[in-house]
Amino acid sequence: MFVEQSKGKCKVIGIMDELKNKENQYKSIDLSQWHKTGSGANSDSYVNEDETLLLKHFKFHGTEELALNDYNMAKKVAGLGIATASVYEVVRIGDEYGVIYENIRHKKSYSRMVADNPEKLDEYAKSFARKTKELHSTPCDTQLFGSKTDRIRTGIEAAKFIGKYKAGLYKLLEEMDEHTTCLHGDLQTGNLIQAEGKDYWIDLDRFSSGDPLMDLAHMYNAFVDMAWLPYIPYLMHMNKKKLNRFWAVFVKEYFGYNEEETKALNKKLDIYNALDLLQKNNKPGWYPDLITLILVKPKLKRFFK
Repeated sequence: MFVEQSKGKCKVIGIMDELKNKENQYKSIDLSQWHKTGSGANSDSYVNEDETLLLKHFKFHGTEELALNDYNMAKKVAGLGIATASVYEVVRIGDEYGVIYENIRHKKSYSRMVADNPEKLDEYAKSFARKTKELHSTPCDTQLFGSKTDRIRTGIEAAKFIGKYKAGLYKLLEEMDEHTTCLHGDLQTGNLIQAEGKDYWIDLDRFSSGDPLMDLAHMYNAFVDMAWLPYIPYLMHMNKKKLNRFWAVFVKEYFGYNEEETKALNKKLDIYNALDLLQKNNKPGWYPDLITLILVKPKLKRFFK
């Protein structure tokens, strides 16, 4: 298999031709022909027999729209010159959907790297901070990717249980400085992988432009605020102590903060995390309502008291 590129388009010659059909509809994938390699909060990953392709299978709301957004975001992010896996095509898996990517050989996420080499946790945290700061310094086409603030505003509109806080939230968004640099949207150590010394960002479906504190609040939620939940250490391959340590080293490298300044940042990020979580109201189902009631509302009570 090899990739032929021209005029910004990517045509995959060889094995990818087998995934296309004459009607140009989505090719159906039989998961029995793929080997499962990982599981995340929203999707599972598989590789094909010769390990040249990776399939991202959306587990829950595996709609066509979700898969197309994942595909399109990956294409657009690559266009910014940000290192990421090449994306090839949207496929069907029964009644659900997935996206096929280049499988980057010998890769490890930063989460897995810490799990395999815990003595290097500080080194990896510093490296992760530098890559994050580089991403947050990258100019982002706001027309192409959209604004994080706009997505949050839509989430607020749809949210239940927080009616008395909505006016205050809209005002808060209006008072925030405008930012036109890049945000990952799901910033955490599972979404930066390394292979042969090179780093690649993955899972880019929430990519946008906005205030870097939005990204940092998302990471803070997993590494500090909610690190006590059993599923967080399971997903991150780090226990609560290591998650907290990673965050502390990350913040020191990113900002140059000392311990007291980090505590102040953590307090500030609480409301940003509430805003980040409100985006989930843009998704269907009962889950966003549960998140708003259990996680967001207490944060709003603290902020607006």
